[in-house]
Amino acid sequence: MGIGLGAQAPSADVDMTLTPGTERWLRTLIAHAPSDHPNVGVRGAYTQAQIAKLGLGDKVAVTGCPSNFINLHDDVAKQLAEGYRIKLRHIVVTAGIPSTSPR
Repeated sequence: MGIGLGAQAPSADVDMTLTPGTERWLRTLIAHAPSDHPNVGVRGAYTQAQIAKLGLGDKVAVTGCPSNFINLHDDVAKQLAEGYRIKLRHIVVTAGIPSTSPR
């Protein structure tokens, strides 16, 4: 599952271009959805439209900023797992801002 993916572009009037590795990561993440429903939440309509240009628009849902999901408890993952009674197999985290991260 991915939450809060956001396209990085100078404006909403410009199409983004993913690096081959990022596109492969996105396609792999989507391919591992446990059902036909989206397993990727994106920040907004712009990001969804950009992903749609890759033929994957119906595989993501607009969920807004990840701050919508902030939980102040440090055992939030445990709470979620217990609440849904599922066994987590994978956790994926992306970090960094390409425009400020060292290359």
